[in-house]
Amino acid sequence: MTTTTTADLRNPAQLLAALPYLIGFRPAKSAVLLGHRAPGGDRTGLVLRADIPRREDRARQARALAPRLAAGRHTGVTVALIGGRRRSGSPPPHAGFVKHLKTALAEYGLPV
Repeated sequence: MTTTTTADLRNPAQLLAALPYLIGFRPAKSAVLLGHRAPGGDRTGLVLRADIPRREDRARQARALAPRLAAGRHTGVTVALIGGRRRSGSPPPHAGFVKHLKTALAEYGLPV
């Protein structure tokens, strides 16, 4: 029997493949935030999944998610956004939401 450790999830492809097992279902149109715990930030903490918000709700949703991760005494956060399509010459889908998440998490000293 093999088990997946957080150390195995440093590769983005492995992390994305593990998400359904971490949250219990295959996410779609979702933001998944994984908290990293001390001492070296290499232990998985809280895992949150939320719907990707509409443009006008991005900042509010980011501000709602950040304190939940801060309360868990995490050392950092990995953000995975599932869904969307990148158009040639434009930023990645949901880049604005990522910016709001980074700002909200930084208020609690949590790097993304």
